Amino acid sequence: VRAEHPKARDVGEELLALVAPTDDRVAHVQAHYGHGVTLYDLVELDGAESHLERALAAYDPDTHATHVSVYGGYDPGVACRCWRAWLRWLRGTPDRALHDAEDAIALAERLAHPFSLDFAYVAAATLRLFRREPEAALPLLERAAHISLDEGFAYQRAVCATLRGWAFLML
Repeated sequence: VRAEHPKARDVGEELLALVAPTDDRVAHVQAHYGHGVTLYDLVELDGAESHLERALAAYDPDTHATHVSVYGGYDPGVACRCWRAWLRWLRGTPDRALHDAEDAIALAERLAHPFSLDFAYVAAATLRLFRREPEAALPLLERAAHISLDEGFAYQRAVCATLRGWAFLML
């Protein structure tokens, strides 16, 4: 959150080294997911994709059901698909990006975890705006805004409002 990306890279590498000799799939998913996002932020896209792929390979929705409560956020399978969608957009594969975003929503809907679903809708809407498809982004943002309001996700509500403004400017 503080954009201390080089420090985050060091912490991520340390975490990866700690979990490497273990069979703890939850820890492996979290370590690879976190490091993938850090490398994405550093625009090290090959490394980011590799770590997101490794997280997804170790991910299992049943095994990771408790993950959300332990790490206090969204489901890592949903999150990895969202970040990989944005990464694929940056790498020039918009159709693959859209497929990932749609998969993230489908998984989040199946899991019925409000913050994961909210995050997936926002991520997909952002991708639709990258693709210059505001008409497709607006219904996603409406769904996310309703979840944010119902669940008290103030930050997500602000993100939805900002993205809705962007969408309306594009219409």
